Parts: sequence; C-alpha cells; structure tokens
Amino acid sequence: KEFLERVSSEDYKSLEYKKKEFTIISPSEMQDLIKEGNELSHCVASYVEAITTKRCKIFFLRKSEDLDSSLATVEVRGHNIRQARGYANRALNQGERDFIAEWAKKKELELNYYY
Repeated sequence: KEFLERVSSEDYKSLEYKKKEFTIISPSEMQDLIKEGNELSHCVASYVEAITTKRCKIFFLRKSEDLDSSLATVEVRGHNIRQARGYANRALNQGERDFIAEWAKKKELELNYYY
C-alpha cells in the first residue's frame, strides 16, 4: 500500500517525461521493479523499501515505441540522478545519456551519476 501511494504521488509522477525516441516512466506496482530487475539482470527489486521511505525514486528508461520492454533503470535521490544502468549494469550509450541530460534539465535534476 505504501509503495503504491508513493509511486502514484504527484511529486513522483511529475518527473515522467516523453520525447520521440525515449520515455521516462515510473513503476506502477512492486511487481514492475521485480520485472525490471529480472529483465535487466540487476538489483533494482531491492529498492522497494528505499522508495516507500522516500529515500529515492526509481524510473525506467524506455524506447517510446516499446514502453513494455526494459532498456535502463534510473535512480533519483533528492534532485540528483545517482544511477542510470542498462542490462547487467551496462553504462548508457551516448543517445541514452543525452536524453537523460535533457530530462534532468527539464525536470531540474542534477546529473551526479557514474557512466
């Protein structure tokens, strides 16, 4: 219940963003984090408590034409983008990084993540 309230809150949803090639979406339920972790072979499912206690927000980077397929996961703490990783924690490619930078600027977030 706490997770659902958190990810459906306005401060969470207001960070979603869409352009022609890429889209940033938020999880709708805990199962979305499990699916993301399984598809991208990383530990995002372990972030449920951090989300419910408002320590961070998790977003999914998707190709705009395929919102159901995992591409990369983004962690935001406060107004800082802390992590952005793809399959098996791969670094983002240049196009993905450029989109994240544009999103950060539009949503007044700071880029403080490693490549």
